[in-house]
Amino acid sequence: MLPGVVVRDLASVDYVLGERRCVMSSGNPEPYAVGEMIKDREGVVHGGMIGKGLKVVHCYLDFLWQMGPQTLPNEGFRPDGVYRLPSAGAQISGQEELVDDGEVADDWEDLSHPAAAAGAAGAAGGGESGGGSDEKLAAAVEGLEGVSLEDAGGEGEEQEEEAVEVVSERLYAAFLNGLKKGLKDAQLPMLVSTFYSSVLLPSRPPGTSIDVKKTSYRKISNFLQEMEGRGLVTLKVTKGVQSLVGVNRAHPDLRAFKATSVTAAAQAAADAAELAAAEAGGGGATAAATAAGDGETSLKAFELFKLSHNIKKMLGSDAASVRGKFGEYLTPAEARDVLFGYIRAEGLDHPTDKSLVVLNGPLCDNLYKPVNKKAARVEYPTEAKKAELPRRFLDRLQLHHAILLPGNPHPFVGRGGIPSVSIEVEKRQGNRHATKVRGLEAYGIDPSTLGRQVQKRFACSTAAQPAPGTNGKYQELMLQGHLASELEDLLSEEMGIPRRFLTTGFSKGAKPRKAR
Repeated sequence: MLPGVVVRDLASVDYVLGERRCVMSSGNPEPYAVGEMIKDREGVVHGGMIGKGLKVVHCYLDFLWQMGPQTLPNEGFRPDGVYRLPSAGAQISGQEELVDDGEVADDWEDLSHPAAAAGAAGAAGGGESGGGSDEKLAAAVEGLEGVSLEDAGGEGEEQEEEAVEVVSERLYAAFLNGLKKGLKDAQLPMLVSTFYSSVLLPSRPPGTSIDVKKTSYRKISNFLQEMEGRGLVTLKVTKGVQSLVGVNRAHPDLRAFKATSVTAAAQAAADAAELAAAEAGGGGATAAATAAGDGETSLKAFELFKLSHNIKKMLGSDAASVRGKFGEYLTPAEARDVLFGYIRAEGLDHPTDKSLVVLNGPLCDNLYKPVNKKAARVEYPTEAKKAELPRRFLDRLQLHHAILLPGNPHPFVGRGGIPSVSIEVEKRQGNRHATKVRGLEAYGIDPSTLGRQVQKRFACSTAAQPAPGTNGKYQELMLQGHLASELEDLLSEEMGIPRRFLTTGFSKGAKPRKAR
């Protein structure tokens, strides 16, 4: 927790999200825990050093340490905690330690007593105490010698009860704010998990956090059921999956609530969801899906673009500096910025009509020259509408796709468009059917693991075998029976794969089952 961190200068900290850092006890130069930052500098500073700052991966006395030789870095590491070194003195405050890949860490934390260590596990430090001397710190530590976690239990319970009320009220305010500013009726019906992650959470006040488990509801589904009881929303449960299907805009609480501006992230998520609902399955759009859980994002699939050789040649020396959020792979918005940046740099804006762009030779060739050399000769334009250029520009870039799996901050990037999962039903002798599934690996799903899950749920036999034509690189899952619709529901609603990326086919006399 960040409140347990001693910082030299809060204004000078430079935390990076996902950065590896170590945790040290003040007065002991050896780290006792390592982990990854779950907040950046803005989250730490603007949050007022409140909440969790670092996700601990490994620490002293954990199971991993017990499995090893159980070495002790120095005499300050004891069975009941990590203590300052008697000979540390004032020189400890000026030391710097190297962590993992050579980054310099100045992580110091007042964990000299086991009670303090238990309260601050999972935090990352950013320096020594800003205003206290080592003598004052030693005196404070001595004052903790007789303190135990049990002694502070009563006060902690009162604070926890108060925190539950505060977080519950914050959840309700974010809920009303999301309904009023972040959710459009055109987006309904919407999975509860999608509503929680894309609408409710981004609608909370800046600098605050919401953990449903710390509220009186414990689960977002329980909270929404109470909201349905109050008449604010309408829910629908299909095969165990809860969806938001209606909002009562005339409810007194909703009408009386003064909404605040929804964050840019919430607006972007709303726009993406509305675009996905309006499209029948076209490319170029970002597709995001969430699992039917307590609001945690399951996976995201989106298209990326890479500069082609001809485009790099057109950009010249500026091509080397083109980088986006995913390095050399650009989102559609980033590719659009590259195009219009080139237009501005070359002075190609039309002098009188802002909706037009004057085409120079390189830009005209890259956007209008036929890819097929045998194609009929076309007449090259000298100017074009600015609105149609981004589409043509994306068509001339190398198409890639990215799949962001849960718990992994780095997406998998592959060539071509977003891969689809193929579901094929074929008819066997005696009016029996078999269902084959391919392409699960691209979405982080192990065919054998899914087979065991399907076997228990649908009471059918399954087998995972090498997929034809892949040289054993990928597997094909075969199931007994006609299970196309069941698999579509399972993969889309529970595993988060958008239905637009599920293709279902029928062969050898098989036909779709009639709806019951």
